[in-house]
Amino acid sequence: MLNLSYKRETYCQQRTNGLSRAESYRIAYPKSVKWSLDTLYARASELEKRPEIQARINELRKPHQNLLTNYRNEIIQTAIDTALGKNKKKIDTTILNKLLDKLLPSKTENKNEVSHTFNIVFDI
Repeated sequence: MLNLSYKRETYCQQRTNGLSRAESYRIAYPKSVKWSLDTLYARASELEKRPEIQARINELRKPHQNLLTNYRNEIIQTAIDTALGKNKKKIDTTILNKLLDKLLPSKTENKNEVSHTFNIVFDI
C-alpha cells in the first residue's frame, strides 16, 4: 500500500467505488464545493494523472477485477434469474448491484454517453 495523505487516499477510494473524478475530488477535498466546475475538473484531472494516484487506484481495483473475472458468468446468471423471479435463494441485492455496476459501469468520465445493448433469449 502506498503512503498517501488522507485526502488522496479518500479520493482513490471514491474512484474505486465508481464515482467520477469530480465527485471523488469533492468528497476528498470538501472546500472544492465552492469552486467553479472548470477549476474542479482541472484539479481532479491533475490529481488523477499523478503516478502514485494511478497506482493506488489500480491497487484498490485489483480485488474487484479478480472477483469479476472469476465469477462473471455466475453474477450474470444470478442477475437474470433474480430478475425473472427464478432465484429462490435469498441474496443481498446490494452486493449484486455493486458487482453489476463494476461489470457494467453506468457512470462516464466524460460528457459522451456510453450505452450497452444485450440480446438475451429465454426459452420459457
